[in-house]
Amino acid sequence: MAESLKKDHHALRECFLYEFLQNNSAAETHCKICHVIGEDIFYYETVKFWFKRFKEGNYNLEDNARTERPRLNVEDDIEEELEKQPKSSVREVASSLGLNKDAVHRRLRQSGRVPKFGQLVLHDLTIDQKTSNVTWC
Repeated sequence: MAESLKKDHHALRECFLYEFLQNNSAAETHCKICHVIGEDIFYYETVKFWFKRFKEGNYNLEDNARTERPRLNVEDDIEEELEKQPKSSVREVASSLGLNKDAVHRRLRQSGRVPKFGQLVLHDLTIDQKTSNVTWC
């Protein structure tokens, strides 16, 4: 049963609502559910978010509708931004695209880019760079 709850976000939210209606705190709820289901199932901040919603009188367990356009190719957007401003920091790229800084950083890492000397560069050498006969003094 615990395994099925891990995948069913709606059922977890029902558990949050039940605990809220029992006048338990978000911390108590987090501890109880994590003890039964597992430590890595959700963050304490998630419980706090739902408890805040319940305190505001919103007992709807569905996610709010999103009004912004869906991002289909975030990687392409990031690449375009870096082509325009190659010396941009992760924070600058994130704010100009309206994305989370950690998400941009994770996507850049996945694509092999790392911050070096104030700009995001590819981590691996290209074949040309590897085969060039550069002598260092």
